Amino acid sequence: MHHDQGDYANALKLYTEAMRIFTDAADSKGRAETLQHLGQLHLSQGNPEDAVVSYSDALEIFTSTDDRRMKASALYGLAKAYKSRGKYSEAAMFYSDALEINTDLNDDCGISNALFGLAEVHRVRGEYSQAVPLYTDALRNWTDAGERQGRASALWGLAEVHRRQEHHAQAITFYCDALQIYTDIGDSRGKAFALVGLADVSRAQGRLKGAIEIDEQASKICEQIGAADLAALVSKRTAETRRQMELNKKAA
Repeated sequence: MHHDQGDYANALKLYTEAMRIFTDAADSKGRAETLQHLGQLHLSQGNPEDAVVSYSDALEIFTSTDDRRMKASALYGLAKAYKSRGKYSEAAMFYSDALEINTDLNDDCGISNALFGLAEVHRVRGEYSQAVPLYTDALRNWTDAGERQGRASALWGLAEVHRRQEHHAQAITFYCDALQIYTDIGDSRGKAFALVGLADVSRAQGRLKGAIEIDEQASKICEQIGAADLAALVSKRTAETRRQMELNKKAA
């Protein structure tokens, strides 16, 4: 509960106490599951190095007890932690291992998450031809499952890939589809990211005024939800766009 509410300090205290109890009781399953929670907590706090330690310890226990479902979960956590550290080769390896186990177990949710994770790794590495089919498979799975949050994430990923390849029409379609879902489910941060992507496409097409208008929509959302990191990015890009418009006026 504390973790979900962002009360990380109290969550850490509770998990640490649980670790002590499970260790004293020689309860390896309880200890491993608590290590999983600690890994998630460390990622939420922006401490991927600590997350790697927790997930690695959990993975060792789940491997020794042959709990394949939880092993896949620990592998997925490790992949996320390594991706957060910018160690993409390791992340891809762990996502692939998680995907293999989840496929064997017919765990649709696990499969979709691993597919999306792999797609994200390929996207940030600029390996777009490898990212697209993974996003597409994840999108299909989440659509079939009626999982709207996942579907929006996959659509956003596809939009990003197409934008970076200057496939503007496709990017706009995917961003708009993602934006509609994020709006419908009340995901303000996702909505802001979709708007930022649409603004970037407008900039790339030379529609600078339109880009600024979309940026302003994203900026308002950032203020409402306290997304300082994204707000700073939007502010920087808006300022750059305004400067470009001024240069264009002087050159005209």
